[in-house]
Amino acid sequence: MPTIRFENATGTFTYEEAPQTQPPPVDPPPVDPPPVDPPVEVPPVTGDWQPPSYLRTDTRTEPVPNLPKPGYLTPFTDPVFKSKIIRITGDPGSQMQNVGARWGDVARHHYSSDQAWNCDQSLIYLDIPGVCLDGENYEPKFMTIIPGNSDVRWHLTDPALMLYAAGSTLGTFNPKTGVKTVIKNFGSAYSDMKFGPWEGSPSEDGTMVVISCSKNGKTTGFAYDIESDHKYPDIAMAYDNVRISADGSYIVWGCSPDKVIITDLEGGAVTTLANNTVSHFDVITDEDGEECVVGRANGASGTGPSGLINKYRMRDGKRTPISKLGWSYHTSTRALKTHRWAVSGTADEGGSNQPGEGELLLSNLDGSACYRLCHHHIPRSVDYAGQTQASHSPDGGRVIFASAWGGGGAVPRPVGCYICDFRT
Repeated sequence: MPTIRFENATGTFTYEEAPQTQPPPVDPPPVDPPPVDPPVEVPPVTGDWQPPSYLRTDTRTEPVPNLPKPGYLTPFTDPVFKSKIIRITGDPGSQMQNVGARWGDVARHHYSSDQAWNCDQSLIYLDIPGVCLDGENYEPKFMTIIPGNSDVRWHLTDPALMLYAAGSTLGTFNPKTGVKTVIKNFGSAYSDMKFGPWEGSPSEDGTMVVISCSKNGKTTGFAYDIESDHKYPDIAMAYDNVRISADGSYIVWGCSPDKVIITDLEGGAVTTLANNTVSHFDVITDEDGEECVVGRANGASGTGPSGLINKYRMRDGKRTPISKLGWSYHTSTRALKTHRWAVSGTADEGGSNQPGEGELLLSNLDGSACYRLCHHHIPRSVDYAGQTQASHSPDGGRVIFASAWGGGGAVPRPVGCYICDFRT
């Protein structure tokens, strides 16, 4: 049995994988295109945004070039993949223009399945140090203090607001003014409310959430329809994280170590994806209108090679392989426009996973093309704060990611935040 690697907030581990006897049904994998030089051009995709012609879909090995860390707010062109990269956080100790605070040793967005941009893309929220940047030129706009022990997400229709969950309360929060408005207090029996915790997001229309919480000291979770003020039943489940599906039809429970259980909103079982089937995933509705889980295979459990990205249909677990390169960490499906994508960041493992090592990838959800965006330049050994955890912009043309670019030491620092811009 092969040894499988996985990581969480406390570190990186290895273990022996148990065989899976009944893998989910699988679509035939798409045929890999042969490596090409010069880069191959693919037909334009339908929808309201198209990948530029310079983005590559070949599988040629590209070692990570040794490049100095780019200057703050100074765009440069990735010499291998031709996309634009911009460092949007300053050097540790330097003063933030416009707001007077100083940058720290770690400055980054929150997570891959949490949208960094607000709904009109006028602002970007950096979880560390709690600052909102201009969504286009990336200059600091204002500092914000998140309500104590709250989990926050951008509001899906109001660019000035965030949703917050804390204690027994769900509400809205204005990150500029600090004004909070309670949507629902669920009562004193509930506590420690979060979106996931930390990994969930609202449905794509913003009307549905799943709340992880404690009720009378016992861990639970439930779905809530904000628009109709309808709370669904509490569901007892031994979970690590939980979230609503993209259209609000299912609850997706991530269980230790990597089993995923999909239920309806009442808690009725729909599909189970066995341990190692999918890890570090996001949710989306694909172009066929099917609600899906998208993430990496965390082992050879009948779901394709470890580290590649797969799509799983929620209603029955049917699998579609969608990436062809590298060994991915996290997955983001945060773009909400007509054409749907998955973004992932691959590991730099010193050559063991080439081609595709140390890159950001953009994959069609039908598996027809996997675009190579840029090298992310994270060191080979990083802690959780130093992982890329790349997240896709709403319009599909940018990716935000973290990197300890050029950092050294056992725990490389500093960790900064970068944008890969491939809109033109």
